[in-house]
Amino acid sequence: MLLNGTVSKILPCILLPILTILLAIELQKAKNVRKNLGGSGREKSTERTTILVIFMALSFFIAEIPIGTALALQVAYTDIGFLFLATFVNHLCNALFTINSITHCLIFFVMSSQYRTTVSTYTGFPKLEITSRNTVLSTAKRSSY
Repeated sequence: MLLNGTVSKILPCILLPILTILLAIELQKAKNVRKNLGGSGREKSTERTTILVIFMALSFFIAEIPIGTALALQVAYTDIGFLFLATFVNHLCNALFTINSITHCLIFFVMSSQYRTTVSTYTGFPKLEITSRNTVLSTAKRSSY
């Protein structure tokens, strides 16, 4: 239980924010390189990507760190009250993680045009375009292959 909680839950929660910060730094470097090369239309896309990455890392951290802590502490505290509490925390955080996973696809759909294009390509639905910041959706017919 200690090894499982530490290696599979706590260690990824520690590494993910570090890797997220490194990824955000690299995204900023790529934005600066594009700006120096004369590309000006993709700054908003890079900012959205950074926000998505940070949101994913924070939501994963919030859902997983209590589970890992409860699993690791079950070794030291074996009384029935703590086991009930650990089980409750585990179920609650798994419910949060499930809700988080369900809402990720909706958030990606709203924020990422590449995601919308991929969804329309693989599902056969017409391509959906977000035309303004108020998330007004319009459909456009795809040409048949």
